[in-house]
Amino acid sequence: MSTVPPLFRRGQPMHWILDWDGTITTKDTLDTLVHISSTRKPDFPTTDHWNRVSQAYMDDYSATLKLLVPDGLLPTTVRDEKRLLGQMRHVELRSLERVSDSGIFAGLTEQTIDEGAGKAIQSGQVQLRNHFSSFHKHVQESKGQTFNILSVNWSRHFIWSCLGAAGVTVPCDAIVSNELDSISAGEASGGRIVSAVTAYRNLIVSSGDKLQTLEQMPRIDAPKEARKGNSPKRLKD
Repeated sequence: MSTVPPLFRRGQPMHWILDWDGTITTKDTLDTLVHISSTRKPDFPTTDHWNRVSQAYMDDYSATLKLLVPDGLLPTTVRDEKRLLGQMRHVELRSLERVSDSGIFAGLTEQTIDEGAGKAIQSGQVQLRNHFSSFHKHVQESKGQTFNILSVNWSRHFIWSCLGAAGVTVPCDAIVSNELDSISAGEASGGRIVSAVTAYRNLIVSSGDKLQTLEQMPRIDAPKEARKGNSPKRLKD
């Protein structure tokens, strides 16, 4: 009678790669980032612009999906779904252009994001999942284990600030995502969404982008990988 070997062996090198929104956090945090910007610019019609670009995204998504799947029959295999999600990537890129052009995030600074993230954690608007802090502490204290966050979120500094406000210390370069332009240089953002990590160049907006980025990540002692995500954009997680 054969036995199934354990998935993980005690002491083996492990590279943990987790998504942010809805995985480390209990829900999506994009609205919180928009709220931070709205609070900083009370005279700017942030809500109106956000509603407009959100509706434009939904309309574009529906129209593109209908064009690609005219019979309405969605893929039933992982391979076909990956192909469809790859074709839908252009919808995400067009949406980012609309957001950038709207100026919603123009004027945000590191300090503004730090303060907003702190308030969001304190108020419970952003909540980390139960036991994440203890899990991360265990990873830090375990020999041969490394940790990264791989996310389609629009601001790496926002993720880093939320974690810090919750008492979780993660090096900024361990967070691979997008960023608001000029934030990394310590300047006010012009509101455009760019890649946070120059080594990976491309914006991370889809599961395909995440897989490509994952393949470029450095490996330490060829560790086994454990990935976790929970949406179509995380299909390959």
